[in-house]
Parts: sequence; structure tokens; C-alpha cells
Amino acid sequence: MSIKHPNLRHPWSLTALVAVILASMLVGCGGGATRTGLIKRINPPSAAFERLNLADDGSTRVALRLHNFSTVPMTYGQIAATIRIDGRTAGQLLVNAGIEIPGLSSDVIDIELPLDAQARARIARAGSEAGAISYGLEGSIQTTEPAQRFPFLFDSRLNPVPGRPGEFR
Repeated sequence: MSIKHPNLRHPWSLTALVAVILASMLVGCGGGATRTGLIKRINPPSAAFERLNLADDGSTRVALRLHNFSTVPMTYGQIAATIRIDGRTAGQLLVNAGIEIPGLSSDVIDIELPLDAQARARIARAGSEAGAISYGLEGSIQTTEPAQRFPFLFDSRLNPVPGRPGEFR
């Protein structure tokens, strides 16, 4: 036995009405998304060495990779960190990056790295023995947009590049 409602002439009318109501409710839940469809989230950035070069003139250059884990662009200002090589303090990193990095992206800046003589000797020894060096960065990253200071800690290893003395990746 079927019940017939005088205003619903077709059985699919009720199903279509329910589908339209549910779709309208889902559209209303989409608030807070940015132009890209991602929800605006500010996550702490980080920094890491991508490449390290020991030059013959005694200088040390690094490619410092800045990671933006937020869904919005961030403008990086001052990066300050204590550098550890093989677990020992090796110097201080202080650089004003002055670059904007899009959301969920990263970029690299090349800088001269002030390392003490013992740290340079440990790195050179690792390169001659074809061994990896462990390093750590602990400090803070200041952003100007949004205006915030984020603490960060990063530990990793660099391996010598075959055929390129004094270069680690």
C-alpha cells in the first residue's frame, strides 16, 4: 500500500527536494577558505642547510632552505640560530632574509656562515674520510607578515658530494 500526498505528484520529487536541502547545507559549511580553497593556517616555519661549502679562503657558505608550512604567504625577516656541528656549538647564524615565501612552499638563500676553526676542521675531516656530519640549528625565525617570532629546532646530517671536495649536501 502506498501513501500519496496531493502536492507530490512524482515519487522523485521528495528525493530531489532532500538533495537540494543537503547541497545547500554543504555550501554553507565552506566558510573560512582562501582563494586557493585552503583554510588559512599559520604554522611555525623552519630552516635547514641544503648545501654547505668549505672554501679554500677559509670561508664557509651555506644554502639555507626556509620552509613555509603555512597555507598563506609569509615574509621572512631575521633568522637567528645557534649552530651545532657533531653535537658541539660551532657558531651563531644571524641573517635578515627579507623574502616572501608562498604558502606550503620553501625557498633558498645563500649566506656566509661564521663557523669556528674547530667546526671547520671537523667538517674537513668528515669530507676527507667520506663521512657524514651531523648538524643542528636552534633559534627563532621572525616574520614580518604575519608579524610573529617562531622558535625552531632542526637536526640533520650532510654527506660529502663525490668529486667535489669541501661540498656537503
